[in-house]
Amino acid sequence: MRVRFLISVVLAVLMVSSAGYARRSRPQPAEGTVFVAAFTPTDVRQADGNTIVEGIATGTFTGTFTGSFAEHLTEIIHPSGDINFHGEIVFTGTVDGCGSGTVLLRDDGTGIGAGAFSEAKVVTVDQGASSVDVHANLDINFAGFRGAYTGTFQCH
Repeated sequence: MRVRFLISVVLAVLMVSSAGYARRSRPQPAEGTVFVAAFTPTDVRQADGNTIVEGIATGTFTGTFTGSFAEHLTEIIHPSGDINFHGEIVFTGTVDGCGSGTVLLRDDGTGIGAGAFSEAKVVTVDQGASSVDVHANLDINFAGFRGAYTGTFQCH
C-alpha cells in the first residue's frame, strides 16, 4: 500500500513538472496582423533639419497576439523623407498558449515616406511588469497603417 502511495506521489510530481516544462517549450512561430487605428502627436520639434514627432499610437493585433495596444512612439523624419522610429508598447490581450493580460514590448524601425512603408523589430521587455510571461521576437512590415508580423514566441 505504501509503495502504491509513493508511486502515485512520484507520478503526480512528474506530471506537474512536465506541465511546467511544456509551458517552457521551445520557441514557436508567431504570425498575424497589426492595425494602427490612431496616432495622436504629443510633441513636434525640429533638430538639425529633422522633424521629431512624439505621440501615442493605438490599434490592434490579431493572430498569435490578439488584442489591443497603446504605444508611446518617437519618429525622426529626415529631410530625405526616411524615417527612424522607436517606441514602448503596452499590449493587452491573449498570447497563444501563454495566457491573457499585458505584455510590454519595444520596437525599433525604419520607414520610407510618410507612412508609405516601414519595418520594425519588436521584442518583449521588462518581464516583471508584464502579466503574461512570454518572450517574443517579431518582425513587422507595414504598408500604411496595416502590417503583418512574423517571428517567434515562447511561454515561460
